[in-house]
Amino acid sequence: MLGAIIRFIKFLNTAELTARFQRAVGVHYGAQVAAGNTRTVAHKFQILTYVFNVWTILGDEFFFVLFLPFAFWNFDFFVARRLVLLWSVGMYFGQAAKDYLSWPRPSCPPAIRIADRYAQEHSMPSTHAVSSGLVAFSLLVFTAGRYDYPLWIGVTAAVSLTVMVCLSRMYKGLHTVMDLLCGWLIVAVVGIAGWLWADAVDAFLLSPSILAPIVNLSLSIIALAIYPYERALGLTKADTAAVVSVFCGIYIGLWMSVENPSDVMDGMPFPIRVPSFESMVLGAKQYFSGMLLLGVTKVVFQNAARALLCMLVGIEFKHGRDNV
Repeated sequence: MLGAIIRFIKFLNTAELTARFQRAVGVHYGAQVAAGNTRTVAHKFQILTYVFNVWTILGDEFFFVLFLPFAFWNFDFFVARRLVLLWSVGMYFGQAAKDYLSWPRPSCPPAIRIADRYAQEHSMPSTHAVSSGLVAFSLLVFTAGRYDYPLWIGVTAAVSLTVMVCLSRMYKGLHTVMDLLCGWLIVAVVGIAGWLWADAVDAFLLSPSILAPIVNLSLSIIALAIYPYERALGLTKADTAAVVSVFCGIYIGLWMSVENPSDVMDGMPFPIRVPSFESMVLGAKQYFSGMLLLGVTKVVFQNAARALLCMLVGIEFKHGRDNV
């Protein structure tokens, strides 16, 4: 019995399952390039290429750069804070496990690798499964009961988002089924812990006590210090530092805020209405002006920090993401 379970687990971690899915959705090798042994990738159903490219973006850094500010400025502080809390914890452990285990991507062949900025990273677990699962879980758990909508709609939307993001990673030949299942395991563990303790952690991090930012900053520094950087490939170390910094910066910024928006609880569950034209215009102005200020702040402080580090270690400062 145990042997059968082990064989089944190994089977789930084979590239053959990924290749079977790719063949089922029409991904195959095309003509061989004359200048070498490389072969082009052909898509029988071109529409699926666009569909899966869109879904895979929902687990990318680009999506969270756009989504997290929207969640804070135009949606709900109560939900957004808890979403960031669960997402950052899950992503940190997912990225750390990926680099600690250092499992390679599915072998090609039989799988077919489709170009992706994350193709050079390790495989196990899928952090796209982690990020999409925790976002979907957080939105479902922390809006259910707070907003008036049928629960089955929320569950269907959450499951659909997570499954489609995961299938998009198999479509690109970047993950095995086991990678995705382990990502969902992290979602389950962090999600249950968040459901139990997110309110308490959030309350402490926003408490007037000076210990709140000290503990926040100290744990963030420790998390980055013990990260297995020596095994990191691709952009994982930079992405992990960004995730930890987002969490730390948001909560310290809210703690320092003189007028921290209070969580509205009276009148729950809140009805879901179509916003008026005036409120949509105001929300758009707030969002885009905030994104502009956020972009300027990022460029200024990022280059200032890199210039300072280069001066401290005695190397020439150059613009670019991978210099320091």
